[in-house]
Amino acid sequence: MFIKELTVKNYRTLEDVSLKFCHYYTAICGKNNAGKSNVLKAIRNLLSSGYFVRIIADEFISYGDINYKNDLTKWKRLTNEDIHIKLILELDKDGDSSLFIFIRDLIIKNETGSQGNQTELLCIDFYKKPDNSSDYRIKFGETEITNDFSKREVLRRIKTSETVVFHNSTENDSFSRFRKQKNSISNFVTEKDKKEISDKIDRVLKSVQRSLKRQQDELSNLLGRLEDKYEVSFSMQGMKLERESIEISLKEKGVDVSLEEWGSGTQNRTLIFMSLLNARKFQEGSNLTEKIYPIVLIEEPESFLHPSAQAEFGRILQDLADEFKIQVIVTTHSPYLLSHKEQLANILIDRDLKSKAKDKGSIITNTGEDKWYEPFALALGINGEDFGPLKSTIFNDSNNVLLVEGQIDKEYLELLKDPAHGDSALRNSIQISPYGGADVLRNTAVVSFIKNRFTSVVVTVDCDKYGSVREALTSIGFVENRNLLAVGKDEVGKTSIEGLLPTVIKNSVRTKYPDLVDAALQSTGDKKKEALNKLKRKYLEEFKDTAVPGEEYFGEFYRLVKRINANFKKS
Repeated sequence: MFIKELTVKNYRTLEDVSLKFCHYYTAICGKNNAGKSNVLKAIRNLLSSGYFVRIIADEFISYGDINYKNDLTKWKRLTNEDIHIKLILELDKDGDSSLFIFIRDLIIKNETGSQGNQTELLCIDFYKKPDNSSDYRIKFGETEITNDFSKREVLRRIKTSETVVFHNSTENDSFSRFRKQKNSISNFVTEKDKKEISDKIDRVLKSVQRSLKRQQDELSNLLGRLEDKYEVSFSMQGMKLERESIEISLKEKGVDVSLEEWGSGTQNRTLIFMSLLNARKFQEGSNLTEKIYPIVLIEEPESFLHPSAQAEFGRILQDLADEFKIQVIVTTHSPYLLSHKEQLANILIDRDLKSKAKDKGSIITNTGEDKWYEPFALALGINGEDFGPLKSTIFNDSNNVLLVEGQIDKEYLELLKDPAHGDSALRNSIQISPYGGADVLRNTAVVSFIKNRFTSVVVTVDCDKYGSVREALTSIGFVENRNLLAVGKDEVGKTSIEGLLPTVIKNSVRTKYPDLVDAALQSTGDKKKEALNKLKRKYLEEFKDTAVPGEEYFGEFYRLVKRINANFKKS
């Protein structure tokens, strides 16, 4: 099951919003009271098994259901408009057989067998009326289900299936709730394993019963000596997986420590992992009447975690969503829990709470194209322009990032990834990203985010700019001559990456382009900058055309690469 679209009207702060979901991992971000949690509540009200449906006459009434008086958008209370929630879900015939086959074959009775579509859209329109009655429209593929009984049965099936796994990190004492509700052994084993375990339990119970029978007979004989006669019967409740629970512990230095004894961040993170595993268990069910790809909803997964731990957890959570092929939707205030794979997977909700306007509804802010940085800027409390050209840095799957001054530096170092350089080659797993100038490096909020976001980060800085950024970078944990490296030489004309070029390359370019060299030396202002950039490009082109792997041309580069490689794990 995969949510494709959600439209909400007149529900709490969601006066009129539409969201599209395109990826397994989606992060919903925004300020406090912007409406993030209301999005998850809207989804849960339609899908969650936590909202048990009771059917009275022709109405759909549920515990935890939407209440018109309480949930109608406050400034719409005189309009008598319906609360409307629309969900468009994609069902997979194999993965969501619990619903797919039930609706296709038993409700609309369209037995298409193997020739039917592998996926089909299920559209649910929910309306809460001013008199607090409810109405639904349900469409499966091109077929609308109009029969009231059939609609009720579809809704019952949805709400009693494990369509949603929900974890709220913000609720108090979440671990105690987990112990009471979710730590049954039956929640941790697959249907196949349950059957195998049950067969073994039956064999054990038969052995126990034989032993009990002997004890029962012996006790009966003893009691038979009494004047008052008693009949003796031994019984046992049996061994039910649902009644048996497990104790979760994490090892520390070889010692089991109960999860209750760990910090809140570790508890919360572990329980989220358990939620994902539970979702995968339903996904892998062998029983077609129960198999489903559930949706995992998580409120603020970053809760109680240090930023570096948030960064690691964010990477893992996104990788697991893709690996398990389970839709994970989170609400977050953390830049590390935002998607770093797809910019459109970050949904930014905003709300004007300062103006005197009565309409203070939630709105969806554009995060596409050039607005990719908006969620990150909000989470970090900075201006979007402060990110410079770092989009390619943030949206990549590498764990190892090398930040270089500009595109030309990147192209030089990409040459060093050629296997022809042997042991002197730059590791291929290192992502090289231009940061666009020293001003970006002086913004410690941005650079600190990048540093925590990845497993390993190395920054190279031209010698002539090194002094201006050294203090800022060392203050956030970079170490000189380790993951903070000066590039070039402290000599006139050699204070950048071009200072690593052999003299033969520079002399060749100067001979070919004397006018460009003069302009670079004698011009001022923008003309000088333009000439220098052109000259740098000519040096690079000459180097690409002429240089061959080996000490003669790449010697200085090899020494830089050795220092860079030392900061990254082999992969």
